[in-house]
Amino acid sequence: MLDPIQLSREIEAPPGEVWRALTTPALIEKWLMPNDFKPVVGKPFTFTWDSQGKDRDGKTVCKVTQLIPKRQLTYTWREKGFPTYTMVTFELEPNSSGTLLTLTHDRWERFDKANWQHYWQALRDGWRDTVLTALAATVEEQVAVEV
Repeated sequence: MLDPIQLSREIEAPPGEVWRALTTPALIEKWLMPNDFKPVVGKPFTFTWDSQGKDRDGKTVCKVTQLIPKRQLTYTWREKGFPTYTMVTFELEPNSSGTLLTLTHDRWERFDKANWQHYWQALRDGWRDTVLTALAATVEEQVAVEV
């Protein structure tokens, strides 16, 4: 069994601006990947990515499960080969510098650690080193344009 991935990042923008980047397809594409996201509970959507010829189909299939405007967004996350879906949650909390964003990627209980540890580590590192950095940059860029 693998532990949940939990990461936090301060973003110098109010929660409403972070929320907009989490729920607007064109902005999601800037910090994550192309998608057909709609902020509606129960709505399925797909992220698409270059599978680089690997035995994966270049799609992450998701469904919105919880939406609390400017506070929390949760959706399922499943790639080809996954034994089941996982869950990704973004929680927003206002703070003195703008917003504390906490990302939790969990529901790894049915993933055998011996077979999935490498993937889990790569995903954790990607969320931490690439995705959250790109999200913060996207939000801060949007705020700067509006000023």
